[in-house]
Amino acid sequence: MKIAIVGSFDYHFECVPFLLEVFKDENVRIYTLKKKDKYNDLIEFKKMYNFDVFLDGISKEIIESNDLTIKLTSNDPCLEDERIVSIQHWCNKVVKKTISDRILSLTPYINKNSWLNVYKTGNPEVYYTFPAYNPLKTIKKVEEKVVTFIGYYLNKQFDKDILDFIKLNEDYTFNFIVRGEKSRNYPVLKGIKNVNCYNNIEGEKVVELLKSARYILSKRHINYDRFSGQLGLSVSYEKPLLVDKRTMDVYKLPGISFEKKYMELGKLSEIDDKKYDELWNQVKKFKTDAIKKNIEIFKDFI
Repeated sequence: MKIAIVGSFDYHFECVPFLLEVFKDENVRIYTLKKKDKYNDLIEFKKMYNFDVFLDGISKEIIESNDLTIKLTSNDPCLEDERIVSIQHWCNKVVKKTISDRILSLTPYINKNSWLNVYKTGNPEVYYTFPAYNPLKTIKKVEEKVVTFIGYYLNKQFDKDILDFIKLNEDYTFNFIVRGEKSRNYPVLKGIKNVNCYNNIEGEKVVELLKSARYILSKRHINYDRFSGQLGLSVSYEKPLLVDKRTMDVYKLPGISFEKKYMELGKLSEIDDKKYDELWNQVKKFKTDAIKKNIEIFKDFI
């Protein structure tokens, strides 16, 4: 079977591997444009899965020459057709409606009702898929005391709560893989001995940092209307989440939760090995179940 993954934007490449996981035994072709994969994510994904990349342009011919075409972003104007399956990242009037009613959602916040509340017309088939995948053949439990944060975050969002949490857990190293500040500057983090800040780094380094983490720290300032990528990465790399309770409950994620502030989590060193192993096994099961569910969902599109 021939599967096409299409995207002309210079973002949302992080959605590619969960699709590659679903179609790992099929002939997958990724169609994008030159210089769009600015962090070389596709090069890193090549180490995990077999697929071909085409940079010669995006046209209707792609739909005709493949059995299924998936668009990485629903409002990407590169290709429109009723047969396309599109990933809807956000339901909002600023996001142009795709002409296809075949919609993939990465979050429970986007469903048929929320979609119709915004776009009013159509009869969408909205399928919730949690973007989990297997980046490595074997993932070992990490003993080192490392917490990793990844995502969009501004310097001003590093407030007293998160700084106090870092200080409370001075025996842990905190790696912040961040983007958001145009200056690429996060002065509030400078001089903190147990903090490393990585800004706009390439995929290979991201994988290295994720592999070395014991926990993934979720955003405290998380959005409740769209998916946040660190959730999928934590599950895929089998790292227990430090996450707000609302997000944990909505996605039914395993992890350690806080209501409002990181400081509620306390000292991470007080989480014993038995509790950690329990969390780790829950994450692995969640990943296995999510991948199986995704495979079943895509059968409806073929």
